[in-house]
Amino acid sequence: MAAARALYAERGFESVSVDDVVRRAEVARGTFYIHFADIDGLRAAVAHELAEALEQVRHPQRIRESDPLERIASGCFAFIQQALLSPVWGNLIARAASALPTVGRVARENLAEDLRQAVLQKRITAASPELSAAIVTGIVFQTMRSASDKRLPEADVPVAVVAILLALGAWRSLPEPANPPGGDQKNDAGGFPGRGAAPNLLQSVVAF
Repeated sequence: MAAARALYAERGFESVSVDDVVRRAEVARGTFYIHFADIDGLRAAVAHELAEALEQVRHPQRIRESDPLERIASGCFAFIQQALLSPVWGNLIARAASALPTVGRVARENLAEDLRQAVLQKRITAASPELSAAIVTGIVFQTMRSASDKRLPEADVPVAVVAILLALGAWRSLPEPANPPGGDQKNDAGGFPGRGAAPNLLQSVVAF
């Protein structure tokens, strides 16, 4: 499985063969077929593993937040931050999201519900659900790839999430921040908190 994960992260899911896997794992083909019927069986096992990993990253933030916009922001922050910490995982998730439909299914369903609630509460502009979801996932997965390729400074993780909120039109419904730009809350990230729990990104949007 470790050899398959590494190959899928490097090449994508469609270009990896059984021969590639056994060569990377340094095992015989017969050993592969003891565990999997074919390459599709291996993909399914990796997809299941990735789906569980996604839920482990997302679930703590989701149950902690009651505001749909905060749930969206904290989820995006958690995924991108995890890609920084685990580049192979980040590349795998970004590639699997389009290649393996079961990966991210629960996350997509939760996102759709959060977007629906945010529209009903007039927290975001009423773009179509499909467009809103595409904005979120498109920015998140591209940023995860940049993070995995070490092209994303850690200080830019909150900036990417704020960009998502701005693209959704979240700034239209936000109150004035308790600590306005230039106050005591700023740090090296240009006003955005860094590593750890997701910062209060909704207040940061107002500064733009």
